[in-house]
Amino acid sequence: MSFDLNGWNTIVSGGRRGPGGGISVYGYKSPDTFTTIRGNNYFDSIFNRLSIGDSIEIHSTTDNFSEVYLVTQSTPSVVLGQKYPGSKFQDTFNVLLTDISVTGQRGFYPTTLGRKINRITAIINHGTTSVGATLITVFTGDFPGQPVVTDIPLSLGSGLGAGSSVSGVATDKNTMSAGVLSKVEVQSDGGTGAAVEVNVVIETELLIDSI
Repeated sequence: MSFDLNGWNTIVSGGRRGPGGGISVYGYKSPDTFTTIRGNNYFDSIFNRLSIGDSIEIHSTTDNFSEVYLVTQSTPSVVLGQKYPGSKFQDTFNVLLTDISVTGQRGFYPTTLGRKINRITAIINHGTTSVGATLITVFTGDFPGQPVVTDIPLSLGSGLGAGSSVSGVATDKNTMSAGVLSKVEVQSDGGTGAAVEVNVVIETELLIDSI
């Protein structure tokens, strides 16, 4: 197949487009395979929109994954360079639990963008854990439906003070839908006997379909 302008969108505009313009970030979604899209001359029909140094996040619905490439030549034909290091569009947000000694202490972060949770880190801000382990459970789900638990409950053992942290990597039930109001919810089981404030850092990857 060939380039389809319907699959093209601007994520970040660098101002004047085309050769010699500012640096921009674009997204492109297509049923074409990566082999076809990465082939020579695929983007030539829009060479006047592109500048050297622009980034294009390409999503093949056939290959079912996304990668980001840099434009290394924009005229007279468009050439894409090597895959951009760390090519996923990533985002990090925090959920604060003011006292994890309280059973059911919870906080949540709403979003309408499609996200995949990669890593979750619980960092103790104030206090010291005591007695037994406290489980920090992370849920994902769409409003108003019931949240589903990810596969990475974080266990904070006793004797952990300010600055201590525990991390985990999510591999299941770790995505949120695009275009609907979804949430990431964090909850404590109250296992510690002392008042402890915890900041839960959630590292996510924005899914190309939601941009």
